[in-house]
Amino acid sequence: MLSQANCNLSMAKQWSEWNELTINETKTENMVLSLKHLDLPNPDCVKFLGVYLDPKLSFDSHINYISAKLNTNIFVLRKLANKVSQTVLLTSYHALCHSLLSYAILSWGNCSQAKYVFKLQRRAIRIVANVRYRDDCRNTFKTLNILTLPCVYILAGLCHAKSNAHTFITQRDVHSYDTRQTTFLRVPFCRLTKSQNGPHITIYKLFNCLPDKIKQRDFTSYKDKLRKFLIANAFYSVQEFINYSKDNLS
Repeated sequence: MLSQANCNLSMAKQWSEWNELTINETKTENMVLSLKHLDLPNPDCVKFLGVYLDPKLSFDSHINYISAKLNTNIFVLRKLANKVSQTVLLTSYHALCHSLLSYAILSWGNCSQAKYVFKLQRRAIRIVANVRYRDDCRNTFKTLNILTLPCVYILAGLCHAKSNAHTFITQRDVHSYDTRQTTFLRVPFCRLTKSQNGPHITIYKLFNCLPDKIKQRDFTSYKDKLRKFLIANAFYSVQEFINYSKDNLS
């Protein structure tokens, strides 16, 4: 595996040279991605385009990074709460918190540690709405017209599926039988639970549970309809969305 990795690295360097590009080796790190323990030198995490990646893709380092930033920004929100209007406070929430938790969410939004970010989001929402610390805030998300963290992930995944529908294989592409699942995306087989919960497979599951009428809408109408549906229901998990009836989503 190490020899193959070195071969791929050499090919990348060669491709860069052919295209008159130079790899800055002082800013480049090698990381072996594997669920197994490997007796190889491997960094604990690497920052790539603003996302911290670890060898097992658990996203623990990235969650810790986001949580630290959110805690700081929530402190700012709390200081502002008694000095500005709720409108200003809501704008501050979007600038300080929502921008952080929505960035690159497709990569980490369904990992097991995302629940800690969601907990911090609910804390920020309670400050904006001026509700007590232990009060349930599902209705508060609806009132403030804010997507929950799972809903941000769901919307991003469904928009990605819609934009790249031409790259997916449907059941119709595999067989000619006129079944109820003809328009469904064909979900690739994955043996590992981590892969099954990854963004690539989750996007298939999310898109397949949508009614055909919503899938056939143009992108703007499709996104707008989904956003309103997600805000109206304020789902607290991806599975809750998958299990929920979508009869009124068309």
